[in-house]
Amino acid sequence: MNLKILFSVKSLVVLAIICTMLACEKKSKSKREYNLKSIVEKNLGKKIILPDNLKSYSSFPNIIADSLEMSFANYKIYTHINVSCSTCIDGIKKWDSLVPQFIRLRTAVFLICSSEDNFELIKNIFESNYLEGFSYPIFLDKKNEFVEKNPFMKESVHFETVLTDNNNNNIILMGNPIYSEKTKELYFSEISKKTNSNNIPKKQFEGLQLK
Repeated sequence: MNLKILFSVKSLVVLAIICTMLACEKKSKSKREYNLKSIVEKNLGKKIILPDNLKSYSSFPNIIADSLEMSFANYKIYTHINVSCSTCIDGIKKWDSLVPQFIRLRTAVFLICSSEDNFELIKNIFESNYLEGFSYPIFLDKKNEFVEKNPFMKESVHFETVLTDNNNNNIILMGNPIYSEKTKELYFSEISKKTNSNNIPKKQFEGLQLK
């Protein structure tokens, strides 16, 4: 299938899912849908831009390193989380159940966290039992640059999560699978096209390779 046509089809699917999720919003629905469509079409196929200052963080001594191992991945998922927001932190717990499923499908997941309180809230939560059992690192965006470098993410929280290829970080899909079952199914469908989940190397993390 022609690449341009493929991205057009994907943009319509992503748009349909997001518009369904936004159906309860009152204001300028048709204009809103037009703007969302424009954002999706403009950014599919483009490269996600990562900050230079990302630092991994985990309070657990034995993190599951496979989530960072780049040599096995066919795809990457990048998601932004504002960890100054207690409601948003609940999203980390939801990722806890999804990350292993994506790892089995050769997809690395990066939880990129920004903060308005110097990460005090999330560090306190990690040191408490609230995220007990969460065994994946998060990445601290200390200058809050991730969303700034990818301004389409400001348009909707649904655009703060993207699926990219492994080699160039080109955006394949947009949408957050923890909040939409249809989006999750779309991610799994796309990833399964290329993945042989029965052949996954069991390596330990040897170095941070985000780019």
